Amino acid sequence: MTNARVCIKAPKGIEEIETHAYGLSQRERRLLIMIDGSRDCVSLVGKITGVDVMVTLEKLLDEGFITPLPSPKGASATAATPSGSNTAVATVPKVDESEKFKMAHNFMANTVNAFLGVFASALSEKLELAGNIDELRKLYQNWRDAIRLTPEGKKRADELERQLAVLLS
Repeated sequence: MTNARVCIKAPKGIEEIETHAYGLSQRERRLLIMIDGSRDCVSLVGKITGVDVMVTLEKLLDEGFITPLPSPKGASATAATPSGSNTAVATVPKVDESEKFKMAHNFMANTVNAFLGVFASALSEKLELAGNIDELRKLYQNWRDAIRLTPEGKKRADELERQLAVLLS
């Protein structure tokens, strides 16, 4: 796995968090929970002890618990990170529309919940009712405004918007 790869939870990963359906260890689940579409693999190293983060990330990827965010169309193999340094971005194969919808939906729901928590209930409900990528696109401005309401969201909004734009494109 490329260290600069940014991943989000796949539907299987969300199911594991909600139901413990696949029997991941406590440390594997903790790492899975930390994957939010905003941190690359390098930033996860050292955040969890007692597990080889890179090996566990490979396992989660190989077994379908997480999926890498695609790089923006037309982007070079190098992308600027929020700190301004350049790191390689892994390319991923094309995904079908239903998978793209799931990824965008999960990203929007996870970021809203992470930044706003219970204060995001109205937007969370709208996201749950969205049935396709076009409906998610219509919620983009609401999502953007909600993320920018929080201090941490203001800091990371540009980065998160770029990531979501890739998924909604």
